[in-house]
Amino acid sequence: MIADSARAWVGGSTQPDGPWQYGTYNDTGEFVRSSVRTTYFAGTESWIGGFGEVWDTNGYPRVGKYAMAPGPSKKVVRRWTSNYRGTVWLQVDCQQLQDSRNDQAFELYKNGTQVLSFAKAITSHHLVFLESCPVDFGDTLDFVIEPLGNHQADWT
Repeated sequence: MIADSARAWVGGSTQPDGPWQYGTYNDTGEFVRSSVRTTYFAGTESWIGGFGEVWDTNGYPRVGKYAMAPGPSKKVVRRWTSNYRGTVWLQVDCQQLQDSRNDQAFELYKNGTQVLSFAKAITSHHLVFLESCPVDFGDTLDFVIEPLGNHQADWT
């Protein structure tokens, strides 16, 4: 295994400079690292992870060890920077943790270009998929959840 975002989770006081980073996109589409670490729903490690510690941007979007929540108008991004050259197999487990009243989209970006997108509708609460992707040293893969337009049922 080359990378695992849950195993590599760091919920410390500063965001790690390692291969996993957490944030959103600004209005021009550039990745912006979250700057705040908060405790959210303390005691719900199985849901958020890291004893409820999440990286956020003053409220939303939020990224936890296992879950991500977009803001009303901001995508949430879990970014991996490759330290490997070759083809990687990505295993993505998307599960809606709350009853959604809106469709959500999961997207995968490589170096800023979208390579995969699928909608998470109410009928598809849990999807696991594998995708192959060639990478080089320094390539970025962004695992993205689209905003819902509100704060209802947004944890995935």
